[in-house]
Parts: sequence; structure tokens; C-alpha cells
Amino acid sequence: MRNILKKAVCSPDTLWLYLLYSIAVIFILLFFILPLGNLLIRGLSVFLESDRPLPPDFFSYVIRITRNTLNLGVLTTFITLFAAVPTAILIVKFNIGPQRLLISLFTIPMITPAFITSFATIILLGRSGVITMLFKYAGFEMPSVFGLGGLLVTQVLHTIPYAVIILIAGLKGVPRHVEEAALSMGSSVLRIHAGIVLPYILPYILMSGLMVFLTSIGDVGG
Repeated sequence: MRNILKKAVCSPDTLWLYLLYSIAVIFILLFFILPLGNLLIRGLSVFLESDRPLPPDFFSYVIRITRNTLNLGVLTTFITLFAAVPTAILIVKFNIGPQRLLISLFTIPMITPAFITSFATIILLGRSGVITMLFKYAGFEMPSVFGLGGLLVTQVLHTIPYAVIILIAGLKGVPRHVEEAALSMGSSVLRIHAGIVLPYILPYILMSGLMVFLTSIGDVGG
């Protein structure tokens, strides 16, 4: 048994795997952990060595801003996933329109800075926006976009392509024969997607949710 384990550990493939993991760990250590630690140490040294006292409400302000940022990230993540999951299923499973064209259109916001999406939201939904004026002429009053609602609209429009593209990749890996077998046994399309497709792509849903959350708080922080 020991000889088998020794051969497995010392095999060329395993050694190459160890080498790749070591390179990845060194890369993260050099370009993430050390710069982040240096930034934290310098930030604390500025506070500790400063002769001027901090404002009395400084830490409460930082906590409030951090809490609002996290709340916005969580809300954006849930709303984006709520819209992205059925959109990806419609594109992959029901073949609505040309897939390549739709995927190409979804990549446009990914290469567009977040402030461009913000300007577009203001132009469309601002006080004198196009959609706002149309609703005003129809006798309806649009809520202001200068607040949490406007931030949510901007963040969802900016982050939904990330979720949709990741979910499309996951849906393409769902075994077709499993769905056909469930369909031949009398399961409905809704039950197949709820009981087979969604559990199968759960890692992709979590991955896209994490991507959306990090992108959202990164945009707000920037």
C-alpha cells in the first residue's frame, strides 16, 4: 500500500500538479496577500502616527457606508440571479433567437465601464429622461433614480451579462439524455428544470452570484 501511494505521489503527473499549485500559491502571495497586507499596515500607521484626531463619527460613518455597500451587493445579486437564470434557460433550452448573437450582445456591457451604464440610466430614467417623459405624458409619475432604486437598476443592468454567460456555460453541460429520460417517463418541462437542471447547474449559479456580488461592491467602492 505504501509503495502504491509513493508511486502515486512521486509520479510525473502529480509532480507537475504540485508545481502548478506551488506557482499559484506563490503568485497569490506575491501579488495579493503581500500588497494587501502592506496597504493595511500603511493605513493603520497613518492613523496611529497622525497628530490630528479622527472625527468623532468617523468609524460610524465607515461602518454605515460598508453596510450600505454590502446591502446593495446582496440585493443586486439576488435580483440579477432571479432574472439571469430564466434568461439563460430560455436561450439554451428553448432556443429563442440565435445564441451567438445574443451572447455577443450580452458581452457588450462587460467591456463597458460602469459609469457608462450609470449615464445611460440617467438619460433614460432621470428627471428629464426619455422613459420618464413618456410616462409623464401618459399621466404616470416615475420614481426617482437618484437613490437605492437607481443604483439597483444600474448594477443589475451592468452585472446581468456576467451571470447569464456563466449560466449558459453550465446549461450546455447538462446531459441531454437525462432530460429526455425524465421527459419520456412523464415529467413535465417545469419539473425537469426544477428537479434536474437547476440542481445540476447549482455550482454555476453560486459562481455567477459570487461574480455579481464582487462586481457590484467593486463598482460601488470604485
